[in-house]
Amino acid sequence: MFTLPALTIIAGIIAIMIEVLVLSFSMFVFFFIGLGAIISGLLMYGGVVPENLGMAVLSTAIVASILLALGSVSSSS
Repeated sequence: MFTLPALTIIAGIIAIMIEVLVLSFSMFVFFFIGLGAIISGLLMYGGVVPENLGMAVLSTAIVASILLALGSVSSSS
């Protein structure tokens, strides 16, 4: 029905929607996980990351961690 990259992007959009609509940006956890999932899905579409569940979870975690680190560095300056 859907491919793994498409499901990863959809999960990222849902996570961002939960962060914005339900939590009102009170915790940025779902926001960064959502962005990480969207970027990971795009990387899977591009062939940079293999299309399997383990790599999807790992790349989402790595991208979300990098975005969180960049966001905390830019907000502290």
